[in-house]
Amino acid sequence: MRLGRRAIITGAQREELWHRYKAGETILGIGRVLGQRPTTIHRVLQATGGIGPAQRSRSNSALPSAKKSRAAFLPVTRSTLLPGNCSAPSLR
Repeated sequence: MRLGRRAIITGAQREELWHRYKAGETILGIGRVLGQRPTTIHRVLQATGGIGPAQRSRSNSALPSAKKSRAAFLPVTRSTLLPGNCSAPSLR
């Protein structure tokens, strides 16, 4: 038995794969369009049981990107570095 290299499927190809699979296209047809062997397509589908990835969305409680960038660069003052202001227990 000859062992070959593992096929690499890019993110864009995966998106196209799931789009076509959900539309009812055959594994052979998807493989032809993507330039991949049908076994490669089958293994991607088999790994998740044929269920595509969930639509990603951000939580409502997450900070907007503008607030995150400001919070990352807040200045550290001397009073925040004093031992009395630490919430962690002292190691003394």
